[in-house]
Amino acid sequence: GVLLWNVFSIGQALLLFTPWKPAVPSGDENSESRSPFALAEVAVGVAVLAPFLEPFGLLDHWPAWSVYSARTERVTVVVPVEVVDELPESARSHVVPVLLGDRVRVRLDAWSLTSLGVPLYPQERFRVGVALALVRTLPPDVPVRIVVDGLPGRFDGRRVREVVEGRDAIAERIRRFRLNAEPKPFGRRE
Repeated sequence: GVLLWNVFSIGQALLLFTPWKPAVPSGDENSESRSPFALAEVAVGVAVLAPFLEPFGLLDHWPAWSVYSARTERVTVVVPVEVVDELPESARSHVVPVLLGDRVRVRLDAWSLTSLGVPLYPQERFRVGVALALVRTLPPDVPVRIVVDGLPGRFDGRRVREVVEGRDAIAERIRRFRLNAEPKPFGRRE
């Protein structure tokens, strides 16, 4: 399969980048004709430049070719141990004890893989939206928190950690993103 894919990619590159100039109709020799592949060339140019936009937050990780990168943000949901039974049944099996205290964390990545069969989208706005949707399944007075580990530094690998306490603060964090991160209601409690 990989060899066929490589042959296909070579053929695609030849098709996209082989110089081709259509014949100019007689009597119109001064007109400049455009390559019929101009749109494809622009699309390839955007794909090549996409990785340069991601570090500045101008493009999501996946469209910017950071699919398998460890440079994505991490979001952890932390809830009191006594409300584990209030979580959706599909999320309960992904609860892990926190080292100290009476709290547990919900492994959003594992929950997504088990429930949907797909990895969780790596962007912070999406993960915070999933966290808010999960938090909204709990009673409003439950003290919840999310821990957001930002992008690691390019040169030192250090992440900035932010702790967001309470349902309202999590909802407020969602409002700072340019694209919508507000989750659809499911099992919501008011």
